[in-house]
Amino acid sequence: MKINYFIFIGVFTFLNSAFLSASNISFLNDVLPDSSRGSFEISLVRGEFSESLDVLNYADKFTGSKPKEAIIEEASVSFKFKNDLKLTFSQNNSSGELTRPSIPNFLETKATTDFTSISFPFIKGDTNTYNFELFYQETIQDPVEIDCYQSGSVVIGGSCSEADIKLLDSDIYKSTGDRVYLPVLKTTGSSEGYGFNLRIKTNTNNRLNIYHTLGFKEEEVSLSFLSPILNTTDSFLRGIRVGGVKAGDLLDGLKNDLPQETPWKERSFKYSLNLTYSLTERIALTGRTSLIKVSRSNYIKNPTKKDYTNNLLLDLGFFFEPSSNILLYGKLSLSSNYLLGMESIAYNRKSNHLFDHPFGQLYIGSLIRF
Repeated sequence: MKINYFIFIGVFTFLNSAFLSASNISFLNDVLPDSSRGSFEISLVRGEFSESLDVLNYADKFTGSKPKEAIIEEASVSFKFKNDLKLTFSQNNSSGELTRPSIPNFLETKATTDFTSISFPFIKGDTNTYNFELFYQETIQDPVEIDCYQSGSVVIGGSCSEADIKLLDSDIYKSTGDRVYLPVLKTTGSSEGYGFNLRIKTNTNNRLNIYHTLGFKEEEVSLSFLSPILNTTDSFLRGIRVGGVKAGDLLDGLKNDLPQETPWKERSFKYSLNLTYSLTERIALTGRTSLIKVSRSNYIKNPTKKDYTNNLLLDLGFFFEPSSNILLYGKLSLSSNYLLGMESIAYNRKSNHLFDHPFGQLYIGSLIRF
């Protein structure tokens, strides 16, 4: 009986919540020259992944469950004081959808990420400025409920009519007499972390500008699962045979395949080479190449799966300045190993196989500055 796809459902809810949620304000801070920034800024950006935009055929890597669509909307505000100390606040709201050939046929997740940073130049030389940024970020995923789940030919429920194994809500039955069945799984997830970025930028505003960024981030990831049916000790229910297999053995196998519920930490080190090339006074091209190295602690490895610790990123985009206060931009973000090192909440001992594939996403944004 193929129970491994239950893993995919349990973790993909977290995976989708992290779709496209890498901070775009950090991209602007990396590639834009200081002369193009304002004392007070408002940034708005929308990111999207869909089947029509899947230029790397990421979704086609999966024969079962696959991502269908993901959207992120990010807004940020920053203010720079006269002493060049800069405060930035950012929030993005992301949602993701996935489709499956079996029950449940559709799942949707939503999450919110808050980002706060403080930055300042600590060395200002004749040719280069060294800017140091400290940041904090937190991601909260909305609870996700899976009513019924199909494993092979067996449906575990839930209130769906197809359920072969289901658990009655005894409290409701005792009080009202109504037969209400408990969902297979309720999931929640969150991550909390901090880090720093060191940016090295030239003071001259040439047609071609080359900058460098060194970054570090540490996040603690917490996942939790509520499933009365997987944890049931009811001997009658566990003794039922479905498809020649005891229900208890099936439920235990599904429970053991869930990601760990004890928190773990992920640390990532990043180096970025950032370029901006001015075509005209109002149009510029930009590129950013990043190398990410990841390490983990208190992380329970899966002996049957490979873990990944390296990622190569490439951002290609353009800027257009319709007026002195508005900067419009678009970019295509490509990565060799999905969101590795960018969204810690997406990676766990059961979802790690997804990070063996490249990924691409499209952004359109604006920067309003005063």
